[in-house]
Amino acid sequence: MVCFQAKIAGGDLKKAQQHFLKALEFGKGEFLMADVYYANYYARQVLDKDLFVSTLRKVLETPADISPDLTLLNTVAKRRLRNYSPMWRNISSRGEI
Repeated sequence: MVCFQAKIAGGDLKKAQQHFLKALEFGKGEFLMADVYYANYYARQVLDKDLFVSTLRKVLETPADISPDLTLLNTVAKRRLRNYSPMWRNISSRGEI
């Protein structure tokens, strides 16, 4: 992914954001794994705490079965965000999420 690498190594955060936003658009708010990746791999890279928190809050508040075909993947996404990031654990323990 273009957001994993430093600019000198070919990383491009603007391009990464475009790709993430397109994935979120395709998911129509029903594919929660895209939101988890967006928060972890984009919002953290650009140090946007508000985006990080609001994106993860959306994942927590959206029912895993919002789309019957995606229930398993959405359940995995919800579990993954809880184990994904020490930053998430710090924020959630302070009551921000």
